Amino acid sequence: LEGGFAVRPADIDVVLVHGYNFPRVSGGPMHLADTIGLPAVLKSLQGYSEKNPGSAYFKPSQLLVDCVKADQPLAEFWAKKQQPASSKL
Repeated sequence: LEGGFAVRPADIDVVLVHGYNFPRVSGGPMHLADTIGLPAVLKSLQGYSEKNPGSAYFKPSQLLVDCVKADQPLAEFWAKKQQPASSKL
């Protein structure tokens, strides 16, 4: 999302569910993160990041941090922040 390769979180969900066989029952990774709760996802990533300090793989994105600070689900936060629809694809 932050990189501009998807217009909204649901786009990422569709690609991963239908293109990469992400479990359909979860609704996709963005929906799943909102369902689990973004604070819980952030806490897990911070824990993994602390255990693997040399790796940027588990570093939480600024978008996730901002959503947690705003206490909003990803789709709602992104819809308010989003510019007119355009993608880098």
